[in-house]
Amino acid sequence: MLINNKLFLFVTGIFLTLLTISSAAHSFELHGFGHVNFLQSTESKKDQASFSLGELVFYISEKVDDRTDILIEFVVEPQAGKGDFEIEIERLQLGYIVSNAFKLRAGRFHSVLGFWNTEYHHGVQLQTSIERPFFLKFEHDGGIMPIHAVGLWGSGGYNTNTLNLNYDVILANGSKVQDGIIDPNNYTDDTHNKAVSLRFAAESNKVPGFKAGISGNYAPVKGFKGTTEDFRVKQEIMALDLTYFRNPIEFIGEYYIFNAENDMVSGENYSSGFFYTQVGYMIKESLIPYARFENIAIDLNSPYFSAINKVNPILNDSRRVIAGVRYNLSHVNCIRAEVRFIDNDTIADFNEYAVQWAVSF
Repeated sequence: MLINNKLFLFVTGIFLTLLTISSAAHSFELHGFGHVNFLQSTESKKDQASFSLGELVFYISEKVDDRTDILIEFVVEPQAGKGDFEIEIERLQLGYIVSNAFKLRAGRFHSVLGFWNTEYHHGVQLQTSIERPFFLKFEHDGGIMPIHAVGLWGSGGYNTNTLNLNYDVILANGSKVQDGIIDPNNYTDDTHNKAVSLRFAAESNKVPGFKAGISGNYAPVKGFKGTTEDFRVKQEIMALDLTYFRNPIEFIGEYYIFNAENDMVSGENYSSGFFYTQVGYMIKESLIPYARFENIAIDLNSPYFSAINKVNPILNDSRRVIAGVRYNLSHVNCIRAEVRFIDNDTIADFNEYAVQWAVSF
């Protein structure tokens, strides 16, 4: 929803009020993230250099009692070409600790697919690079997969002498594609069957810093043009992630496979694959050079990707090479610079040069 000055002041007033009513009985916390960008592109008709405001992120975390907590995260961000701002609730979840091995959450939360979705949320200061991998962008930013879910989320873990094991299970509304944009269905579900997501991750005590995860999502997905149903598919997403974080090295690698069956045309099946690898090296605890390679191999015969591609035509088979450096002014304040080389099979290759100043508070 677009906000005017009165609404902005109203929301700001709520958070300032909440900030003042913290008490010893409740461990109320108000935190946030903000960033400012500069981008120069060589892409045709988009080659002007521009400054831009990034997302202003607020999140509240409060322990209600010994077993129950609540997390609320909302984002205020500028709307391209509209000269206005939008407020969106990104996460709103209630959590209850059932036992040492199981915690139940209900509400809207991030998908458990892969590493990036579970580790990095809307606060970009947390991640090494300026942006998320291209195919892991949020739904409203031109993303290609459901990053958010509304439903129930169970998680827990078990530790042994050699491994730390963790699991996540989600039962949620299935997403839909509305006029080319993925919608996680915050208020209703368009199908009779729910989306199911699973993730299992293992961290080695013998090799500190190494972690591996496997995750998947099964969901029926409908597409709409206006109010008219355009397509219906049964979609499976499988992901494998490997990470290694131990100073001074960081490594992240993720591989995704999308398989879909056309639920309206018998015998039509589609498969697409995506992966990225990112490597960073910390120098003197403040300077981190890094590089990332991304690859998209997409089947545009899939009605799911065909609908999204009409809104985001750069989605075709492409490769991206990113090289950058992050400088930590402090542990909550950093400046990053990147160069991106984009090779796309259907449009002319182009480069991007980006700088970002990001903070958390």
